[in-house]
Amino acid sequence: MTTITTTDTALRPLAWTTIVGGLGIVAAGSVAAIDANIADSTWFAFAGASALLSTAGVLGLRRATTAVPLAHKALSAVAVTMTLFALAHFYAVADQDKAIPFFSAFMMLSALGLTIAGIAILRARLWSGAARAIPLITGLWPLTIPIGLALGDVPHFIAITLWGACWTAVGSLLTKLH
Repeated sequence: MTTITTTDTALRPLAWTTIVGGLGIVAAGSVAAIDANIADSTWFAFAGASALLSTAGVLGLRRATTAVPLAHKALSAVAVTMTLFALAHFYAVADQDKAIPFFSAFMMLSALGLTIAGIAILRARLWSGAARAIPLITGLWPLTIPIGLALGDVPHFIAITLWGACWTAVGSLLTKLH
């Protein structure tokens, strides 16, 4: 197994931005799990800002995976879909009913790209230990969000909370790649 380290100083700010975004998603999901009525315009704006900050993790992973062409290309697409996912939350401030299909589709496209990148990272043995599974888990986790929604508000928002924890883990991984 090869462990890649880099002297890419751009990873550190991307890592911390991702951690802040992930913790924002954790906060948004946790609060809404306690009281789903809080998921109003302010909540969508906060969740959108947190998702936009988490997109820094996609950019960080992309910078860290230049040695894995499939992951690098998939993460380029994820950077776009994740940004659109975040921006769709801001659209929800104006029209929640029309915005939900957009951010749901962009979330699933982001998940697909992250899953592809995650598999490529695992196969390339780019990093050692559990760290190499973090992008894959972050890509697969959004599949639990619609399942949670089908089960009710609490499972739905807990799934969102745990996706935020995944992004926080991505940020933590990026802090170790210096």
